[in-house]
Amino acid sequence: MTCLYFKRALHVAMEHIQTMFNPRSVAVIGASGNLEKVGGRFLRNLILSGFEGNIYPVNNREKTVQGLCAFPSVEDIDGDIDLAAVVVPAKHVKSVVKELVKKGTRACIIITSGFSEVGRKKEEDRLVQIARSSGMRILGPNVFGLWSAKASMNATFGPSQIRPGNIAIVTQSGALGIAMIGKTIEEGIGLSTIVSVGNKSDINEVDLLTYLATDEHTRAVLLYIEGVKEGHEMVKVLLEKFPSKKPVIVLKSGRSELGKRAAASHTGSMAGSDRVFDAAVKQTGIFRANTLKQAFDWLRMFSRSPLPTANNCVIVTNGGGIGVMATDAAEPYKVPLYNDQEILKKTFSPVTPSFGSTKNPVDITGNALGHHYKAALQAAFDESSMGGIVALYCDTGMATAKELAQDFIHVHRANLGKKPVAYSLVGGEGVSNACEIMQENGLPVFDDVDDAVSAISVLYEKSRLLKRDDPLDKPPNFDDVRIAHTLDGARLEGRRWLLADEVRTVFEASAIPMARGGLARSVNEAVSLAESIGYPVVMKIASEDIVHKSDAGGVVLDLLSRQEVVDAYEAIIYNVARRYPGAKVRGVEVMEMARPGLEIIVGGSNDPSFGQIVMFGLGGIYVETLKDISFRLAPTALSEVRRMMAEIRTYPLLLGVRGESRKDIEAIADAIWKVSYLMDRHPSISELDINPFRVYSKGKGLTALDGRIMLKEE
Repeated sequence: MTCLYFKRALHVAMEHIQTMFNPRSVAVIGASGNLEKVGGRFLRNLILSGFEGNIYPVNNREKTVQGLCAFPSVEDIDGDIDLAAVVVPAKHVKSVVKELVKKGTRACIIITSGFSEVGRKKEEDRLVQIARSSGMRILGPNVFGLWSAKASMNATFGPSQIRPGNIAIVTQSGALGIAMIGKTIEEGIGLSTIVSVGNKSDINEVDLLTYLATDEHTRAVLLYIEGVKEGHEMVKVLLEKFPSKKPVIVLKSGRSELGKRAAASHTGSMAGSDRVFDAAVKQTGIFRANTLKQAFDWLRMFSRSPLPTANNCVIVTNGGGIGVMATDAAEPYKVPLYNDQEILKKTFSPVTPSFGSTKNPVDITGNALGHHYKAALQAAFDESSMGGIVALYCDTGMATAKELAQDFIHVHRANLGKKPVAYSLVGGEGVSNACEIMQENGLPVFDDVDDAVSAISVLYEKSRLLKRDDPLDKPPNFDDVRIAHTLDGARLEGRRWLLADEVRTVFEASAIPMARGGLARSVNEAVSLAESIGYPVVMKIASEDIVHKSDAGGVVLDLLSRQEVVDAYEAIIYNVARRYPGAKVRGVEVMEMARPGLEIIVGGSNDPSFGQIVMFGLGGIYVETLKDISFRLAPTALSEVRRMMAEIRTYPLLLGVRGESRKDIEAIADAIWKVSYLMDRHPSISELDINPFRVYSKGKGLTALDGRIMLKEE
């Protein structure tokens, strides 16, 4: 019964969001005839946008506002209200929300600021609590509103003219959102919607992405965010509900080191929110832009272009210099260049002068006029094995820019939808005018070669993502009861850090290989363990208060005899007592001395927004210095684990360099995969470190030499 009610509530909540984008009526509480006021500009935009539903201005001082009959209050409105916009001072908002709930309003945009962004979080939460009593959804507070092409509705106080189209923009920043509207007009980008989320008291990115996933008017989405409250839910929506062919571009601020979350272990100290966000981007197949310009370049390309028909690209240019620039850009942007010399020669020889070049980039020379470009581009369009085109023009004075623009437009329209083309024209004022003409006619044209290659690169990446055929993994078989019992035991004793023998128990129950060993609480126990394991052995302090054991003098290696074990035990206890007099010592761990190998780190952590994550990188004592690591959200499929591994700079070491053997990459992937499931199945784990994890040659496996597990605070 509860589950059925919950599903029905979710359905109603999403239905109300759909109504927000396509209402039959809009009430503007705080409507004004003064266009210098927000309420005045908002109402004017709504009227001018061509919205065909009922508009109800609410103003208790005027009988008419901007030619419309005004109402003294919400309860005086004689019709139903689908959407309300609240543009009154913050002190009056709560009473207005109560009136709207009583009226049965489905959705409410609170334009007013002065809530959580200035420390009034309780007042903001109260608004949501009131709204939820009837199921009304709130957008805001502190937003500029929304534009919906579906309803021909400009419910914002921003620019009055917005170009309809197929791009949706969701922005956390109101000011930047208003600037984006102007930018879309300048760039010739049409919008299906633009919506400001502001304080995200109720409706957030997850809700809006869920709506946009099924919106037939939206072809691509741009998301500007400063922080993510429900990262795990956002990932779930992107993976499970978002159409694979509908690209999402995200522009997120907050890349600085200051945003990192402090934590005690290696993994926690490096799992800053931006790194985790990057992991989510890679895992969900969305695109993260570095700048607003790059985001808009990508949007233009997605909104105007098909995906490549093959995984290669041909460059057509009239200048060797810009051709080389494009070739250089292709490698970092992962744009594969067409390299079948025989077909290149066959395709372009008829349209290239004898002193030109049919190699890629194809150089039709500085003498090329518009009709030469038309012929060369048509040849590229007609050759089925060529997947995409980058067309470059360097102003040589041979062709007038205006004529060239018309020739580009002609050949582009004649082959519309066949394959993607990114244009870049370099030159002076005449070239700038040509770019404007091409832009107005829907061609993706860029004034920098690098921008053109960057723009077309996202089409190739999207095409590769669609072709991924990741097999479903059968989850690993753990002894979850034993793991839970071990974690609960530590919790019952009031401890967050697991002891060495408890860590070993968790790893054994998770089938994570660890060097043989045990915990000794006396010299005699240490000797007994060493002799049962067999020499040589390693001894390490066991204390939840000591993170860096080597720095504490708490590690001794390569012990070959009974006497060396006795001496090492006494030395470790002495060193720790002197350097960490307050540390709680649980004993000394005695382990087999593992054979030499490459050291890696595998870990897990908990992110406040995205939940459980897994980490991999180069291990040993230099991990925090080199920070050559990668992250993924848990649990992680084996195929994604392999991509994660290949991201670190030192990955070639695993493949074998300078005569060294290839390491057991399959065993590493298996261990990361198991740790990701361990983190997911046991969310009480806050931090987990396996460092070092010693890896051997292919087929020889790997061994955990040290591990730490910390539980979440209750």
